[in-house]
Amino acid sequence: MTKIVSITMAIIIMLTAGITAPQTYAAAPQTITASVNSKPSSHTNKKKKKHKHSMPKGNMKKWFKSKKALRKYVNKVMKQYSRQYENGEITWDEYVCRCPYGYEAWSCSCGKWSGNFKYHKVRNIDINYYIKYAKSYAKQIGLEYDKTATDCWDNPITVTTKNKKAVERDIKSRLDRYKNIEGFEGICVWAHTDGGDKYLLYIGYC
Repeated sequence: MTKIVSITMAIIIMLTAGITAPQTYAAAPQTITASVNSKPSSHTNKKKKKHKHSMPKGNMKKWFKSKKALRKYVNKVMKQYSRQYENGEITWDEYVCRCPYGYEAWSCSCGKWSGNFKYHKVRNIDINYYIKYAKSYAKQIGLEYDKTATDCWDNPITVTTKNKKAVERDIKSRLDRYKNIEGFEGICVWAHTDGGDKYLLYIGYC
């Protein structure tokens, strides 16, 4: 009976040891696996991506925080050219070509604004050729050139890319009348662009 009890106790101890040991052993690799496969926080590795604007930058070449800021910049540019013209720093033709007459604006998905200035388009017209032509013909028919004769003039002669041949005829006709009919002695010639695709040629007289 004593042997049976001893054998039974030994079996129970062995069985108990066989069940407990694997549980203790199995717990260790779980802890190790967790430490090996753990990943750093996504907040520490996340890099800030540079924002790519969904709209192009206009000829203003700048982005503005708001549309109000954009309008303020446009007004500043326009006032700058107006001041330059009033101070005699640029001519009227330069003012018309350089100063924008308006603008268009758009916004990006990030909330910033950009836009394009609108400029007057002046086609390639060699207005200096017609000014020299008028001076030359005036001298030919006996009219003096007087740069101070700018107080009186008739309607300007329109010069465009489509009426080049007619301009010389109109200049001759105007100067012939001044000399032979009106009896004027001196003339002055200058021109302005109207901001479009034409020039206005003025001939003053005295």
